[in-house]
Amino acid sequence: MGTSGAILPLPRSVIIPAGLEPTLSELQAQIDRLSLVVHHGREHQGQLAPMAQQLAQLTDRLADILTGWSETDERRAIAVREVETRLADWGAIENRLHQDSAVRIRELEEAIQHEWLELRQVHDEPVK
Repeated sequence: MGTSGAILPLPRSVIIPAGLEPTLSELQAQIDRLSLVVHHGREHQGQLAPMAQQLAQLTDRLADILTGWSETDERRAIAVREVETRLADWGAIENRLHQDSAVRIRELEEAIQHEWLELRQVHDEPVK
């Protein structure tokens, strides 16, 4: 809009019902409100820089927090892998202990059976 104060006609494609055509005073009021908004925007533009700086600082803090969370997650993943490895090792040890126990129990059973047979033979044989 120019500063001459002339109001341009509406394009033909815009149809305004009768009685709703904006009056010159309504249009001037809208221009005044728009000017006031632009003026306030210029006044507050100086406040945008500190707000932008605070937003940048907040963004940096959030980035630091996310970095910390990522590092914590990586340490947790390493710890979980170590625990899983130890559990697998303990499972292997447990299997070996079960196998060793089974072998020892079988050997003990054989020894007891052998001793039982020997004891029977001693009692069954006539004394000489």
